[in-house]
Amino acid sequence: MRLPLSAVATLLAFGAAANLLYLRAGHIAYSCALHAAWNLARFGTTTTLGGLPLTQTRSFALIEGSELALVAAVAVLCAALGIEWFGREAVRPGSGA
Repeated sequence: MRLPLSAVATLLAFGAAANLLYLRAGHIAYSCALHAAWNLARFGTTTTLGGLPLTQTRSFALIEGSELALVAAVAVLCAALGIEWFGREAVRPGSGA
């Protein structure tokens, strides 16, 4: 089974968001919390299709490959970018920075 492009995009957006949080905070706690929340949402239930449990590969393609997961990952990335962008200290002219 091939991994859908949307699943790859979801993983890239989520990874970029986790890395931005790590770089901004200076420690790994926020990235770990984000990853733990993702895992709790992802693995908190058994994924079934037609009453039969899915293999991990198939459920990964269906869940992370879904448009909802991609939108959620991009939203988290946008939030992390907003924290990074608006959290910067303003550089004043003539301050030498």
